[in-house]
Amino acid sequence: MGYPPPVDLADPTMGLGARIKALRIRTGLKQEELAKAAGISVTSLAHYELGKIIDINPNTLQKIAKVLKIDPGELMPGSLIGQQQGFP
Repeated sequence: MGYPPPVDLADPTMGLGARIKALRIRTGLKQEELAKAAGISVTSLAHYELGKIIDINPNTLQKIAKVLKIDPGELMPGSLIGQQQGFP
């Protein structure tokens, strides 16, 4: 079992769900751990990551960002915040 390939978080074409997943993996959290800490169901998180749900409540995004220890803006596709903080 190897590490996932590097992800370019500055890529403006990267969707919200893919960003959540990449940041979750980067922080070493399992879906179950992130979901529990953010107070959401694992099913919801999986649907966010797969892009099946794209209209995520802003409060939920803030909770996810808090658990990932990032600014909520970093979850947004094409975020300049991620670039300024040294994400590739």
